[in-house]
Amino acid sequence: AAELFEAARSAGSPAETIPLLERAAEQGLAQAQAMLGLAHAQGHGGLSANAAEAIRWFRMAALQGDADSAYNLVAMCEARPGCIGGRRSDTRRWLGLAATQGHAPACFELGNLLLDEDASQAVSLFRRAADSGHPAASFNAGHVLALGRHGVEPDLTSALLLFSRAEWAGGKVADDARAALERLWPRWVAAADG
Repeated sequence: AAELFEAARSAGSPAETIPLLERAAEQGLAQAQAMLGLAHAQGHGGLSANAAEAIRWFRMAALQGDADSAYNLVAMCEARPGCIGGRRSDTRRWLGLAATQGHAPACFELGNLLLDEDASQAVSLFRRAADSGHPAASFNAGHVLALGRHGVEPDLTSALLLFSRAEWAGGKVADDARAALERLWPRWVAAADG
């Protein structure tokens, strides 16, 4: 299967690549299954976009521990339990598989799912994603720590650092992070003086 995958990677055209990937995937190679999942999801390699086929290949690769496929499975299914495997816990399981391998978007999404029931774990996941450069995760962790929400003790210093990281990264959360910094700074100074 590995030889077929390497042949597919060096093939010159989609007409050559896809059949080799399919053979490698059918022989159980997770990398080939993941690539076929992407090809079907996005309509690449001469294939038409086909969500059902993408989900099928992502699930096969995810069952073998492929973090990107586990995350892509949840994303393709839009976290609908019936699509993923029948239960909300299946969404958590797939995201958890990807998160344990350091997949930042999976850490962020799993943190959001866990926030109301295990905020400490959620903050830990947000921080792991933030350490990988995920600005929204930095913002979420900062928000929970700034307010001491969901049973987590406030930590204004960590919140300031996390909001700063979110602002520096730019993107969609930069303005919100800047506003949070402006609101939090006086509280931090007052706490330090007190």
